[in-house]
Amino acid sequence: MKNLLLLVALCISTYSLKAQAIDAEPEVSTVCGGGSASLTATVIPAGSPGAPGSLPTTDYAISSVPFSTDPFTSGTAVALTDDSQTGLVIPIGFTFCYFGTEYTVANIGSNNWLSFSAAQSTTYTPQAIPSATNFPVNAILGPFQDINPGAGGTVRYATYGTAPFRRFVVSWNNVPMFSCTGQLYSSQIIIYETTNIIETHIANKSVCPGWVGGRATHGLQNTTGTVAIAVPGRNNTQWTASNEGTRFTPNGVATYTINWYILPANTLIGTGPSITVNTCNFTSVLLCRSCRT
Repeated sequence: MKNLLLLVALCISTYSLKAQAIDAEPEVSTVCGGGSASLTATVIPAGSPGAPGSLPTTDYAISSVPFSTDPFTSGTAVALTDDSQTGLVIPIGFTFCYFGTEYTVANIGSNNWLSFSAAQSTTYTPQAIPSATNFPVNAILGPFQDINPGAGGTVRYATYGTAPFRRFVVSWNNVPMFSCTGQLYSSQIIIYETTNIIETHIANKSVCPGWVGGRATHGLQNTTGTVAIAVPGRNNTQWTASNEGTRFTPNGVATYTINWYILPANTLIGTGPSITVNTCNFTSVLLCRSCRT
């Protein structure tokens, strides 16, 4: 009588069992009568062809993309005044991973930032990042600059698309620059489901040189203000932009181990990318992903 066993390869990440895609080969292999078979498991980084998702969000690569926005006048309006924030109450509409943590709600700041933490600094002064002192953390700075939606314009948010590829969009539309109220600012911050990509699309950004040096900070900052990804030349400096798109793509390094188990007893029989078995068996494929690894 044949012994039929189920053999699976599991990828064990540093943080959780959702790290990468495992492709075990051969996918079906019967070995009987004292024979043996060599089985392999190849880790395919999430975000690669055949493995939806993203690389770990512990780091990001910056690139330029064509300027493309959703309607600035669509979505739910939020009432923001000068140097204010909504609090951590805005529903994203899906689970989004940022610097290694998953979030479903966000905090919108009047000065063109989106955070995934509550009670952020109400400062109006741009700073060079990383910075944990009196400056928004765990935040997308799109860019951070002193603008005043209390003096005009609108701030709105909306979720578009169909799972698992939805996008959450926050729009600042025709918001006056503080102290230069005749200069109007418009932009969108967009975050994407599954890929965890972040984009900023700036319709028009001028400089108000007589206020806080006309500076602005464009980039990402982690929850402790110790790690940041700044757009080159835009880390607390003067600059202008028009009809411009910037993308932040997760680019962290995955860490994992591969363990082989026989089910249903969950018997560990090996570790590593390959194994030789000496019993009737077949293998299966496991997909596992994580926010961080």
